[in-house]
Amino acid sequence: MAGIIGKLQEKLKGFLRTNGFMYLLYASITILITISAIYSTVEGISLGNAFWWAITTATTVGYGDIAPHTALGKVLAVILMLVGVGFVGMLTSTLTAYFTNKTADKDTLTDQEVLAEFAKLHRENEALQKQLTTLTKTIQTAQKN
Repeated sequence: MAGIIGKLQEKLKGFLRTNGFMYLLYASITILITISAIYSTVEGISLGNAFWWAITTATTVGYGDIAPHTALGKVLAVILMLVGVGFVGMLTSTLTAYFTNKTADKDTLTDQEVLAEFAKLHRENEALQKQLTTLTKTIQTAQKN
């Protein structure tokens, strides 16, 4: 079990390092908490409800159960919407980059490895040609007899 958890932690660390996603995550969480605190004060709602509003707004879900009523609350909502769209875009590009890099690492061969594969295939091809020639001669001989 510890081996599986270790591998998952390694994969997660690799993902968080892709495109500096870890820093984007820290910045997004900081912005969510800061705007939630300001929104809570401006709109006169609890910090928990303000954080709920911030998450639903940033993720573009927007249930509508909590909505800004003040001008400053509306400005905060616009900022949060832009941050949310940016975060989702960065998440998508990071996922793409992470999996593309993993695939590219597995598929990339050095020039020497490619040449070695060609040489191996060439030797196998020559051996098959010799076997085919021998088999053809054997069949021809059998047909004459």
